[in-house]
Amino acid sequence: MKFRAAIQRSKADLRAGKGRRELRLAVELHATDGRIVHVKIRNIADQGLLIEATNSLMAIGDVIQVDLPESGVVSADIVWAAPPFFGCRLDDVLSGAQLAAALLKSEPTAYRLTQNGTSVAEGTLKKVYEDPVPNFSKVVFLIAGFWGLAGLLLFALI
Repeated sequence: MKFRAAIQRSKADLRAGKGRRELRLAVELHATDGRIVHVKIRNIADQGLLIEATNSLMAIGDVIQVDLPESGVVSADIVWAAPPFFGCRLDDVLSGAQLAAALLKSEPTAYRLTQNGTSVAEGTLKKVYEDPVPNFSKVVFLIAGFWGLAGLLLFALI
């Protein structure tokens, strides 16, 4: 069975620039006072971005430098603040390739599958961490249980 997939923009995505894309991208931010702050970009557009910065002393009007994947360091002004979230206007417009590079480096956020223009499934993706090595105590418990049952069975037969 084949599915045709498409990325659809909502009306809220068109607030700034050519479309706002949601992402979770950890980057370094260089503040004007020389501090390096680790932040997460929550959404990005060709002319701006929304960053989340906990424990940060940034304010409206601050000029920052953000290190984006495959783009290098880009300059931006903070235009609104509602800590821990900050809206930034980029000094230069990002190209489609620069936006795509940021999205590719991002943690997965959501999906939507469409078939013939109709949404068939959508949801939020979550990162799953699986330990490839089984829990040692569970393995010992299973082995002991197996041998205990085998001993009971042998005792019952004698």
